[in-house]
Amino acid sequence: MNLISPKSLFSFRPLAIALLVALSVAVVTTTASFAQSSSQGSSSSQGSSSSQGSSFKGRAAPTFNRPAQGPPGAGSSSKTAPRSGSSGTSGSSTTSPGASSPAFPTQRSNGSSQKNPSDDGSSTRNQELNPYVKILLAIEKNESDINKLYSLMPIGFPAEQKKYLDGISALKANTEKLKSQLDAAAVEAYRQDPQKNARAGQVIYEQLLQKIKPRRADVHFDPRGALKIADVLIDGGLDNKGTPGTVQFRKVAYLGYLASFAIQDFDRAEMMLEKLTQQGTKVKSQVFEELADAQEKWQWELKTRRLEAHTNDLPRVKFETTEGTFLVELFENHAPQTVANFVDLVEKNFYNDMPFFLVRPGLFSQTGCPNGNGTGDAGYKIPCECYREQVRYNFAGTLNMVHEGVRDTGGSQFFISHQPNQTWDKKYTAFGRVKQGMDVVYRLQTVDKTKVDLAEVEPSKIIKATVIWKRDHEYKATRIQNNEVDAQPATDTADFLNQLQEAATNGG
Repeated sequence: MNLISPKSLFSFRPLAIALLVALSVAVVTTTASFAQSSSQGSSSSQGSSSSQGSSFKGRAAPTFNRPAQGPPGAGSSSKTAPRSGSSGTSGSSTTSPGASSPAFPTQRSNGSSQKNPSDDGSSTRNQELNPYVKILLAIEKNESDINKLYSLMPIGFPAEQKKYLDGISALKANTEKLKSQLDAAAVEAYRQDPQKNARAGQVIYEQLLQKIKPRRADVHFDPRGALKIADVLIDGGLDNKGTPGTVQFRKVAYLGYLASFAIQDFDRAEMMLEKLTQQGTKVKSQVFEELADAQEKWQWELKTRRLEAHTNDLPRVKFETTEGTFLVELFENHAPQTVANFVDLVEKNFYNDMPFFLVRPGLFSQTGCPNGNGTGDAGYKIPCECYREQVRYNFAGTLNMVHEGVRDTGGSQFFISHQPNQTWDKKYTAFGRVKQGMDVVYRLQTVDKTKVDLAEVEPSKIIKATVIWKRDHEYKATRIQNNEVDAQPATDTADFLNQLQEAATNGG
């Protein structure tokens, strides 16, 4: 084995010395350069925050906090335009890569906070949004999240799928809760600023339309609620030209007319028609004639009610239903045989657990069929009393006896009018009215069990009907047998109003 002798090593000494000298020179040069760089960095950052770290001069900017999109030069080490009020020197115009990340505010030279480049102001705007817009945005976000969960839901993993389905159910429940708050928020938003909240105007117009002409089973006829919305829209100012984003006055005024008519506010209904004609809308003469006829009949009805309130002895029946309780007053003075039959059936518990098998919002609610589909009755027929000289007319809450399309074929079925309807006057026997709880009648489930109901909607029911007051005499049905009445009809009290007037005058 050949070994290097000490003598040989000694021969490399000049070379080793040369290498050591060169290395020393390089270290000294690098140190001086670094010191010079630090000095320049300190002078260029005068007046800036010490947290900007000038010792990182020349390094590449960190990328983990860099926004996806930002102003030119954001987060880079290149020079940018001088800041407003700076001296324009090269030191002041250089962005320090060691400064705080663009994802957080930085301190300006004048002490003010620099806005986050990634903040587009949406957080501030959200604080300024009215409750209606906030609810809309929340609903839209829920819908987006629901769609996202459906698209990401794993297939073939029941446990994981359940987590996604639970999340979807929670979002849907929250959406329904938000929608229940949307109507009131939209009305308030439009009330405060109709021009700024034109979209809210469209939303509450749809509410108005639904309350007068419901098209969904979960929406019920609500003329008073509709009239309140019509007032908000009219007070907010409407554009009759149909400009996009606005609601036409003629549409709102017409629905306001229908709502006013439905609650017997005929003066307001007439005012709505006058406004329509002033705006240039042509209204059929038949509409004015129907309104005039209803006004005349209503004045007679009000006079009759005042006289009846004086005697205060008409029979009353309380109906407890699945939707609430309402009280009816029976027109014994005008339809004594029909009332006698009705009281007799109530006292025999005939109407207990009876469904409202046919409910048409804005028209009527019908019940009294033991078969639950309109084919049944009490097992007998009673005479009609709609041909008498003194009869009651149809208004909101009027009870009418149903017949088979011809006279004297009624028995137990009856319907409650949702609003005035002259076409039913003297065609059906009006034998009572809803004295309290008309809102309950409006809430009865929309259903038609006279046809095949594929959806199998559960109708509202009469839980219990109770006679809470009646006159001191027997109430017994007058039945028709072999097409003949088995008892003499009650005497027609043509001078009924005069009798009541005399009783009121004499204090009887």
